[in-house]
Amino acid sequence: MMASLRTASQSADYVMLQRARDALMGSDDVRSGRGPSMFDPDVVSFAHGEGVRRPYPEAISAMMRALADPESMPLENYMFLQRFTELEEAVAAEMSAIGVPGAHAANVAFDAGTTRLIIAALELMTEPGDTVVTFSGHYHPLASWCAYRNLDLHVVPTSAEEGHRPSAARLEAHLSALSAARPPVLVLFNPSMTGAICDRGEIERIGALIARHEMWAIEDALFANCTFGKGASPQRLAATSAADRVLTVAGASKLHGLANLRIGWGCGASALINPLRDYITASSASLPHLVKVAALASLRAPGGFRSQNVREIGRRLQQVARIVGQMDTRLRTLTGHRAPLLAVDHMPEAGHSILLDFGGFVDAARRNGLRFSDSADLARWFLDSCKVAFSPAQSHGFDGFRLRVNVASVGTSFTYTASRALEADWDDQWSPAHEASFEKGFAEGRSIIDKAMTDRVEPAMARALTIPPPSRRRSLNGTRPHAVNGLQEAVGGCDAVLMDVWGVLTDGEKAFEPGVSALNRLIETGRPVMLLSNTSRRGNDLAEKLSRLGIPPTSYTAIITGGDLAFDCAVTRKVGGRAFGDNVLLVGEQPGGHWAEEAGMVVVEDVEIADVVLGLGILNEPDIGDTHLDMLRRAAGRGLPFLISNADSRVRLGDQIRIGAGALAPHYRAAGGEPYLFGKPHDTIFAAAIAHLSAAFASRTFSPERLLMVGDSLATDIGGAAAFGARTLLVTATGIHGAALHKGPDGALCDEALARLCDEHAAVPDATLADMRW
Repeated sequence: MMASLRTASQSADYVMLQRARDALMGSDDVRSGRGPSMFDPDVVSFAHGEGVRRPYPEAISAMMRALADPESMPLENYMFLQRFTELEEAVAAEMSAIGVPGAHAANVAFDAGTTRLIIAALELMTEPGDTVVTFSGHYHPLASWCAYRNLDLHVVPTSAEEGHRPSAARLEAHLSALSAARPPVLVLFNPSMTGAICDRGEIERIGALIARHEMWAIEDALFANCTFGKGASPQRLAATSAADRVLTVAGASKLHGLANLRIGWGCGASALINPLRDYITASSASLPHLVKVAALASLRAPGGFRSQNVREIGRRLQQVARIVGQMDTRLRTLTGHRAPLLAVDHMPEAGHSILLDFGGFVDAARRNGLRFSDSADLARWFLDSCKVAFSPAQSHGFDGFRLRVNVASVGTSFTYTASRALEADWDDQWSPAHEASFEKGFAEGRSIIDKAMTDRVEPAMARALTIPPPSRRRSLNGTRPHAVNGLQEAVGGCDAVLMDVWGVLTDGEKAFEPGVSALNRLIETGRPVMLLSNTSRRGNDLAEKLSRLGIPPTSYTAIITGGDLAFDCAVTRKVGGRAFGDNVLLVGEQPGGHWAEEAGMVVVEDVEIADVVLGLGILNEPDIGDTHLDMLRRAAGRGLPFLISNADSRVRLGDQIRIGAGALAPHYRAAGGEPYLFGKPHDTIFAAAIAHLSAAFASRTFSPERLLMVGDSLATDIGGAAAFGARTLLVTATGIHGAALHKGPDGALCDEALARLCDEHAAVPDATLADMRW
């Protein structure tokens, strides 16, 4: 008989962990083929858990020097058998600073990461069949560690009302119900993976329970040095009556940016640490001295380096909380739902992550025919729908439809320029100038977060709430866009047509003659035609420009622009319920001039005296530079509303693609400000079109599902109209996606490119047309 291998016990927690991992890997037991994963280059991942930037430059330099020095680090020597006193002293000081008593902090064991330390400790503290107890918010692999050790994992639930903090009363009730033969082991994550901190009184009561039940305990304090606000510092089990029965672990992966080098440390009573060291030496001995050198240099980094990391992470967590509130408001306004659709489950006091509750969205989507079985299912849907990866909170011991959002490592690569410059010319002196050099990279990371939530997640949720899934709705060609030869093939059953301008009727320099002819034929059918443009121009100004290009007012019913909607706010001096004064700072330029003074505003050039910022047209630089970013930070710092009269982030002018004012929105949100965008894809412009049609044709009724939107942009025209409930027709060759969609030698539409762009923008048109013609 062949000997069998040990396999993991298929506990409920382990199965939930596997489902969560399968979802993030893009695979499951029912999918035909592999879907997108958290590691795909076009996916924005909130499931990664690394540091916010590369480690302190001296850590890199110290490793380079050590590699070149055979005296201090001979590569041929088994140095893992030697004590590294300097590192032990530095770790002892670090652990003492987070609340571990000095005598216990001085007893240190090292291994290749906190994972290996906890596994080693469980090996010493348990026998197969024993019980491990933890709280919701635990590190997800705990379920697999227990499953392979044949340990019975019990998760004590926490509550959102209590900030998901561990509770001694809940733990005591759980222990009283256990019938285990041996005392269980407590594994406490403090702070938790979602930033909950156990306060002093609660930690002392938990310590008393450990002592009374003669339990062993492991306290993971990995995020203890990444706390936000006064009084947020966690208390330690090692400072309670259970001190001699507690292993406290931490490491350098998160705050210090050494995740890829894998080093962790644990401290406690000598009776615990001595056998732990022996076990680690006998079983793994896998921690290179080079990694210890890097860890020592990182621990000696100045406070300014660490505090900048903590400030940036805290800023991002606040950013996500603010965006979630705004998204929920917009989604509820769009759908008419009164109850929250998504919410911050609790605000983190520490760590890299924030816990979001999508329970309201799941309930609402279910009524529209979309069903999820658990948070892994929900995470898989977000990956499929909008290429955003969230961590399913079921693997952290939470029930319901909660997802964990890790913000620390988003956009890390944008900080590499600053890191490399420092590492290339490092003089062991950290300065305010060095700190400032990272701000641009951090801002890019915040911009990615903003765009992922507002440009990917929110539209996907809006579609799920407003448009029945393909199996329940009529489609021109199943779930794939149907290619038509002319507009007349797409307008059947439509009462009116909404039409984009740039890329559909003109390139800004000349009119597309077949498109003008199609407009005239459309008007002859009796269908109203509303031109919807994101231009900062007002409608009357745009009408004059179109007439000069050969598109007369007789070819359409009316025009509504982003500039029109912004102008109305400027006249009333109100936006989003906020009032503002007369002084306006202009950003960007609008060919033909601006209308700020026509609205009675006073144009100023200094952000410090402005009452409002107005974004116009296009930027006059090839990219968003430091000048713009500095202005946005100063305006956000003063709490100024930012009216962006053109929501486009890219604008076609002739044969050039220019940066539109809309590209500034995520940077302003990332700086802590609130931008107000006018135009597509936001539903206000579509609602304004229906209002105009209803007023102009009082005897007729216009509803979204009987409108056809014709446009060239998947992100604004197609995505926005689809979320509003209208049919959509994508013009593929003459607009913003022309080069990407018609790149073959014969200039034909590339189906693979179309599918890729639809996935990227999470928007699928009902039909496609190469260029506007009847």
